[in-house]
Amino acid sequence: DPELDTTTNVKQLFPNRARENGRYYSTDFTLTELKSLSVSERFNPENKQPIYPSRFPLNGYNFKISTLEEEIQFIQGLNKSTGKNVGIYPEIKKPFWHKQQGKDISKIVIEILNKYGYKSKDDKIYLQTFDFDELKRIRNELGYKGKLIMLIGENNWNES
Repeated sequence: DPELDTTTNVKQLFPNRARENGRYYSTDFTLTELKSLSVSERFNPENKQPIYPSRFPLNGYNFKISTLEEEIQFIQGLNKSTGKNVGIYPEIKKPFWHKQQGKDISKIVIEILNKYGYKSKDDKIYLQTFDFDELKRIRNELGYKGKLIMLIGENNWNES
């Protein structure tokens, strides 16, 4: 997600970097800064209570942000060492919002997928997003030939 303040300790490490609305966004930080954050299960930034209490515990762990490329390398390494062929199911989050920030997240994702061999409908990947217009753009403008999934969810999520 582009918002960092509901899943990381960004407020503690970078207290003066919030936008006017009080939120912290991934596009406002360098990769080095993002990698310094600790990641947890989603929580309410106001009271620090878990949004989904029955999921993974909030405290006692020091997970870090990884990049899509690092995750693909990890999965492909496991596939090689185990003899399996596990696929990937990435989601492009809020592509319209990213465009408003001057970032073409879909183009970046497609370049990484192509680099690691996820190029066709025969490859073990499903690429998903809530944004139908962006799915059309991924196929028609960016020329991606892999399997695409249209996600459908609550309207109040403001995903597209």
